[in-house]
Amino acid sequence: MLLPDPDTITNAVARGIIGDRDAAMELLQPLLDKGPLSAFRMLGALAEVASPHTPDCDDRGNCFVIVEGPKGTETIDEAPPAIRFAVQFVQAWSNHDMNTALDLFQAVAETDGDTLAAGTEIVFDMAVASAEYLLADHLTESGEPR
Repeated sequence: MLLPDPDTITNAVARGIIGDRDAAMELLQPLLDKGPLSAFRMLGALAEVASPHTPDCDDRGNCFVIVEGPKGTETIDEAPPAIRFAVQFVQAWSNHDMNTALDLFQAVAETDGDTLAAGTEIVFDMAVASAEYLLADHLTESGEPR
């Protein structure tokens, strides 16, 4: 599967790390504007960034996510639709289950543009959080690479 230009995704995530969310969204918007296939590919690229730190993978490499909500640990079925979509999409992607990822995307894209927009932002946030974790893990307390 062809993914978007990696520099676009990298630059958007880097802007997210430094807190310039508006600039990040400006970089990603053209990918959304190109249509559903481009949007799916963009989400896949962001999910790829988010995937290394999708918590809890079993011995077969199947990963699952625990959602901490205001009431404590919740199942994903109890989460709002945008969060449910984002987590399930990243989970499917991290499990290399492209059919499920595509089915999730198509179901939301065809029925609920607001959930898709909010879910896209959440997938972006997950990618930024994962990249921040990798960066922090790579740097010493002085800010120098390990």
